[in-house]
Amino acid sequence: MTSSIPSISPVCNEDISKIHTDIEKAPTPPTGTDGLQSDVAGTLDPDERLLDWSSPDDSECGQNWPLPVKIYHTVIATFTAGIYIPSIHSVTQNFPEVSTVGALIPFSIFVLGYAFGPLIAAPCSETFGRRIIYWTCIPCYAFFILGAGLAKTFPTLIICRLLAGIFGSPGVSIGSGVIADIWSAEERTVPMAAFVVAPFIGTTVGALVGGFVVKTKDWRWTQWTTLFFSVAIYISCLFMQETYKKTILARRARRLGLFHSSHQPISTQTALHFITVTLIRPIHMFLTEPVVGLLSLYVGFSFATVYAFYAAIPWTFERAYAFSITSQGLVFLNLTIGYVIAVGIILTSSRLLKERLRRNNAAIIENTGEVPPSSPEENLYLAMLGSPFLPLALFTFGWTARREVHWIVPMAAIVMLGGGTLLIFVSRS
Repeated sequence: MTSSIPSISPVCNEDISKIHTDIEKAPTPPTGTDGLQSDVAGTLDPDERLLDWSSPDDSECGQNWPLPVKIYHTVIATFTAGIYIPSIHSVTQNFPEVSTVGALIPFSIFVLGYAFGPLIAAPCSETFGRRIIYWTCIPCYAFFILGAGLAKTFPTLIICRLLAGIFGSPGVSIGSGVIADIWSAEERTVPMAAFVVAPFIGTTVGALVGGFVVKTKDWRWTQWTTLFFSVAIYISCLFMQETYKKTILARRARRLGLFHSSHQPISTQTALHFITVTLIRPIHMFLTEPVVGLLSLYVGFSFATVYAFYAAIPWTFERAYAFSITSQGLVFLNLTIGYVIAVGIILTSSRLLKERLRRNNAAIIENTGEVPPSSPEENLYLAMLGSPFLPLALFTFGWTARREVHWIVPMAAIVMLGGGTLLIFVSRS
């Protein structure tokens, strides 16, 4: 995950005067012949004299933007993933050599792409900025969704879905960073909860919509529907502003000529640092930090369990309860109910923890006027609350999903699975 921006600190009058004096003495900044190169070059090695906002009210700081602009960027920070699932039977009809289990591969491989994409997208967003990642990845995502829809062979479908997953993942991996850029810690709870739940709800709604699409058209239209949404999201992203503090300040320094003359737009040393530190660091922490590694594995397992249910729900309710393909899509709404309940718990927990933090640090708040940050371990309360629901949901669904038991019982298990998984997922943020 991307890191939140540092707190804003004011600059005194003497520092401002010094900056203006340095501007007059500064050399002319280098100019890029390519717009993209200039956009990227402006993020590298800014003069250390412009490492913070000019004042707490700096208009370029995302936390000072008008509320509608903040809401717009919060909405852009997420897009959906899983409309393919209801088309599995249609895929087996178009590719007779593919079994029902084999038809799950394009769905599973898409999720696998979601796992690898953030390893590159997240550090790139902290080097080149958030906006350029959206502008680059969403068209690639749409291109490979188009390829999946036009696929004439099953291997082509698998490859296109994998690449679509890789290029579609930045919406999840850097969206939280965008929200942290534009909302203060006091305001961030509701936008962050909305961001976290949006991909989960989007996937369930995608499965629901996909059921109706497959019934009236065929599996290729599940890809066309996704393509239409991705194009609409990309058009919205074209009006997006940069939110990452480092990138904004670096471009400001470049405009004001506060680069050392020895700086090059892109140097070998910078590229080597990016590869050896920025890209390798998450893998190194996963392998060497037990807390990071074990928590990541646990969150990954719970996330995989939910996606396994996207395949299990149609199979179970068709065979055990004779649900039609559209009725199977409605079953996914039980996951949404669980997500909504979990969001209510998240918001209530956040409010209670903040009140306790203020009570326990009343003296510090009185002296400094600032609320000290909470400890990272407090995020695990949500996981402690949600983790029992995961095995409970699995046992209930496994024992009751048969014709002799009313369908409302396995549906209740699905609600528990959705709520418990979201609480676990949020705790690692």
